[in-house]
Amino acid sequence: MYVVTEPSRAAPLDPVTTLDAADWSLPNGVDVRLAQGADEGSVYLPAREHRHISAYRSVLRQRQSRLGRWAARTLAAERLGLGPRDVPLVTAGDGAPEVDGLYVSIAHTSRGGDPAALAAVASGPVG
Repeated sequence: MYVVTEPSRAAPLDPVTTLDAADWSLPNGVDVRLAQGADEGSVYLPAREHRHISAYRSVLRQRQSRLGRWAARTLAAERLGLGPRDVPLVTAGDGAPEVDGLYVSIAHTSRGGDPAALAAVASGPVG
């Protein structure tokens, strides 16, 4: 994932970045986290999530999903006062992430084969 500084140049972001709402036009109560690169955060995912993600045929999609789930879990954990593995994040029938009492949205992308995911968690609808 890259932040475009001008049309012809791009600057790489740190592997895991918590985006400051003061730097973005985000509504109050929306927290976002960008995760990219390595899958270090996947240690926070429960076995059932690893199994679900491992079923994807594309290795890139698996990496994006692990990053997105990690970002969503860590944001929700901060709001709920839980550890990331303890967040009751489930997958809805349409594949969307759900946590009781919170709204969760995850977007995935890649550039040059490098996966990235942006998660948003809020008390109201997002994404």
